[in-house]
Amino acid sequence: MDSNFKFFTLFVMRGLPGSGKTTIAQSILGGNGVNKTVNNLAFIYCDQGVICSSDFYSGHDKIQKSQKSVEFAMINKVPAIALDENNLTQLEIGPFISLANRHQYKVVVIEIPTASVTLCAENNTHGYNKEELIRMKGSWEKVNLPGTNGGLIKEETR
Repeated sequence: MDSNFKFFTLFVMRGLPGSGKTTIAQSILGGNGVNKTVNNLAFIYCDQGVICSSDFYSGHDKIQKSQKSVEFAMINKVPAIALDENNLTQLEIGPFISLANRHQYKVVVIEIPTASVTLCAENNTHGYNKEELIRMKGSWEKVNLPGTNGGLIKEETR
């Protein structure tokens, strides 16, 4: 996998379902990807890296399976990894940051604020209705991740 990235990077995409996380991740990683499974781990392969998400799995341990996908990609020196998760909390992000530190990946957190829950209800592929999304938005947690670079994508710029 050729890469334009000058260092190994983990992009942590944070936002509600339907906010545009996957679209932005694909844009960062070089366009639409192809779904692939390797060693029972699921990825979207893009030109510049892979997307990992618990959405690819079922069961109560979905986030742990996503962590295994990220770790597998890091062990195999994938230059750029996008972690595409819904409404991640600080506690859930911690193990991913630990993996990045262990494997010497830079971490860039990209938060996608959502002004329009109606838009998310129309766009999300998970079947969340407006009331569920309002509840998720109400439980949104600001995260403080020392040692990471943060980015904020404004609603009107998408």
